[in-house]
Amino acid sequence: MGGHSGKNSQIIGYKYYMSMLMGICQGPIDALTNITVGDQDAWDGSMTDESSIYINKGNLFGGQKGEGGVVGTLRSLFGSASQTVPSNIKNTIGSDAGVSDMRGIASVWFDGQVCAMNPYPKQWKFRVNRRMSGWDGPVWQPSLCEIDLTSTVSVESVDNGGTSTYKTVTGTIRAMNPAHILYQLLTDTVFGRGYPRTWIDDVGFLAAATQLKAEQFGLCTSWDTKNQELADFIQQIVNTIGASLHIDRTSGLITLMLIRGDYDPDMLPVFDRSSGLLDISEDQTGASGAEVNEQIVSYYDPIGNQTRQVRAQNLASMESLGYKNSTSTEYQAIPTAELAGRVAARDLKTQGTNLRRYTIKLDRRAWKVSPGSVFKIHVPERGIDNLILRAGDIRDSSLTDGTIQVAATIDVFGLPSQAYTNAVTSTWSPPPSGPVAATNYMAQEASYRALILAFGSSEIQSVDRQAGTIEVFAAKPVSTGLSFSMDVSTDGQTWSDDDDVAPFTDFGVTAAAMTRWTTQVVIEQLTGEDSIAVGQAVQIDDEIMRIDAWDESTGDLTVARGCVDTIPQPHDAGARAIFVDTGSLVEETEYGQGENVTARIITNMLNGSLDTDLAPTVTVGCWGRQGRPWPPANVQVNDEAFDGNPVISGDLTLTWAGRNRLTTQDVLISFGEQSQAVEANCQFRLVITSGGNTIDSIDIPGDTFEWTWTVAGQTAAFASDPIGSNEQRSVTFTLSSFFYDPSTKVFIDSYQSYVFDVLLTAPPPLQVTAEVLSTPTVFGGAIVSSKSIQAITVEGLSAPARFGAATVTVKPEGVEGTTLVLSMAWQPATITKHIYD
Repeated sequence: MGGHSGKNSQIIGYKYYMSMLMGICQGPIDALTNITVGDQDAWDGSMTDESSIYINKGNLFGGQKGEGGVVGTLRSLFGSASQTVPSNIKNTIGSDAGVSDMRGIASVWFDGQVCAMNPYPKQWKFRVNRRMSGWDGPVWQPSLCEIDLTSTVSVESVDNGGTSTYKTVTGTIRAMNPAHILYQLLTDTVFGRGYPRTWIDDVGFLAAATQLKAEQFGLCTSWDTKNQELADFIQQIVNTIGASLHIDRTSGLITLMLIRGDYDPDMLPVFDRSSGLLDISEDQTGASGAEVNEQIVSYYDPIGNQTRQVRAQNLASMESLGYKNSTSTEYQAIPTAELAGRVAARDLKTQGTNLRRYTIKLDRRAWKVSPGSVFKIHVPERGIDNLILRAGDIRDSSLTDGTIQVAATIDVFGLPSQAYTNAVTSTWSPPPSGPVAATNYMAQEASYRALILAFGSSEIQSVDRQAGTIEVFAAKPVSTGLSFSMDVSTDGQTWSDDDDVAPFTDFGVTAAAMTRWTTQVVIEQLTGEDSIAVGQAVQIDDEIMRIDAWDESTGDLTVARGCVDTIPQPHDAGARAIFVDTGSLVEETEYGQGENVTARIITNMLNGSLDTDLAPTVTVGCWGRQGRPWPPANVQVNDEAFDGNPVISGDLTLTWAGRNRLTTQDVLISFGEQSQAVEANCQFRLVITSGGNTIDSIDIPGDTFEWTWTVAGQTAAFASDPIGSNEQRSVTFTLSSFFYDPSTKVFIDSYQSYVFDVLLTAPPPLQVTAEVLSTPTVFGGAIVSSKSIQAITVEGLSAPARFGAATVTVKPEGVEGTTLVLSMAWQPATITKHIYD
């Protein structure tokens, strides 16, 4: 700092020079766009990288007649991870080696005149923007991050002569999407919560970000970390945009929901006495004299660098009340008058309406209601007909209670569709006073997939391959049901408690019959609560299927057939469908083959658990299902999948695919998908029967997926009872897998086998080619005319000897050197054919 004086001049004051390092905020930043000193513009532009500028504002504060101005070189340091502070700056501060590169801090270095006449430098302010820089990882949804706003304001300007004027300025404000601000505050590991991105509901945040971009709802703000807690800053952003930031009750992820009127009232969930509404404990209306009819919103104008106000007024209310009742709200992150006006109108709508507030008690069917969501209540006995409410605070009770308490307010966006009617007599009956037993339930031996889902793959490695256990499913009997548990016994007398509980299982029935290959069916009489999802398993009768599509509103179900250790089977209309992944209990005890296990199903209600003496029981035999090899899949006859009994004439080729429980684990691979290598020591077994008699039993290696039954093989198989020329012989094929360990002599076959029938017919007439030679010969012990057959070839047979004794008479005699083609009936013993003409 110092002054200068001419030799013969009078000293009237001094110019003051400084080298200053000024920190701005946490870096890195995108751009430096404005500098004010003493609330006067010293520089305006757009500096998007680290560089130097020269500021020449010597009269910014009145020059030599006032307090001087600012003149000098300014170097920007954006605070990037690779930032290097120039050596001249480091040496000015201390030494090159002893000064850090100040990475992570946005700052500026100024060297020059800072003031004159007055030795007290004025305050410097910097307008920066940071939207795409400084993310902890890649920018989330970069195309939605930036929201540029246009604003026209009146600002004061001071020229180099110190003259102050006011002018209208239109500028672009580089605002940021509020959803991105919240996303970064939640995930940044330096200044934010540091949550993993996998904890964020990407779908919910993306929907909010897209809508905010469309609304041009961009914010500009800074966060003073010393004077404002992170939670308070997050809530400030949430309040500004009119939203709810909460943990989604469906996914467990942090989601962002905008509070808007963009819903269809007819599509909202309705709660009444029969669908989950337990009680309404409050119903209060504010006094009309307290009605707000003017909303004042304060916002910060970054172009004019000052706080401004807008007002929204309800003129009809002012005239009705005869006075103005104002309320003020500060939204310092809002940067334009237009946006502030919209928010003021929004707040006036909520502040200026006498809204009834309710405390609603619902049962577990309201588990999807989240803060900020909208629903309807229908309570005719109180004159409430489909009243639209907006959920606020939600409180869950204990697991044994199950009540969900919702603080709700009439939604201002839904007011036009609300109706209050005269009270009517309620036909609602209260739920049972005590626990109710399950009436829809099922138990079965647990599959390998069920054990994987219940205990994990590592936990079941030590399970005996020949051991088994049981799996139980139960549907909710009444609306107050919470979960179910089970006790087990092997003798019906001594029961062991299983402390585990499971959510109730979704049950239904098929509306129509299903063939072996049907993939679409409608499910009726569904007992569930919206917990069915694509990718889960559904079991219809004894067949496990994968859910590929599900429409909750219509019950339309699309499935992939024959998953896990089951094969496609026909199912009648009304077949029971169990959505096994929505809720089940697997007993952890291992049971030996042939051991019967009885399960006692205990329902847990809001009002307690069912007495064990009233609990229904079901008994299952264990046969080591979990350790059995999975059956062959994608079985085809002559390269065609079939339904019913195919008619085969000629060779029959059977193909199939392998399945492996150890490599598949809990993945649902359907019957028709590609083949897998089978487990070690696993083979296939094909058993052929007809008329109650076993024709053949063939063991096929585990790496072979094809078998052919030739006409010759069919002929030999039915040698004692040939198939007639007009007959269709029914033949049953049973194809299964089996495991055999030669060292332990353990033999285990698959849980299910693929059983199908075919109809065999006599092959078409065989074509015999005979060459006529000059020398008579004996064929099969018979003289064949004067011209004899020396060689005979039959299509489909390897040698004439398969016919045994054969007599072929050629009349008239053939001509030497010619070839005759004889069409011969399919007779295993004797072939006689006369050719005339």
